[in-house]
Amino acid sequence: MIAAPEQFSDHIASIKSGFILLQIGIGAGVIDGSLGIIRIANVVNAEVNSYLDDSYDSLKAALDEAWQTTERLADLAWNNTPDNLATLKLRAAAAELTLAAAQSAALHAGAKGYLMRSPANAASAKPCSSPSLPPALKTRAKKSRRWKRHKG
Repeated sequence: MIAAPEQFSDHIASIKSGFILLQIGIGAGVIDGSLGIIRIANVVNAEVNSYLDDSYDSLKAALDEAWQTTERLADLAWNNTPDNLATLKLRAAAAELTLAAAQSAALHAGAKGYLMRSPANAASAKPCSSPSLPPALKTRAKKSRRWKRHKG
């Protein structure tokens, strides 16, 4: 037994932030794979790819920043002082970054990125098929409002 029935609510509250932070790792894996595709595509197409909105460097910087925030929030969760609102915001930001990186990988790869066997094609489908990323975008506002009302 993980928790007695009367302790269940407190137990869930104590682990919720940690579980949400674990989901960020799923997106980080997709982002890292997308960065690899972008790096390879830029060997041949760097000049034309420089006109795209999201570059390797900007996506990498955003990923590094997300990891730093994840580490800070993980420390808070580990010490039983989670920042649930910041954790939800980070999860939503990670989902948006994952979608942007996957789309950018397909754009950087060019026409080859849309071939069925292309890693860029697979990378662009992963964020939508991953069960934890799209719901983050849909439920962020709802849960954020609930936490703000509860804390406020």
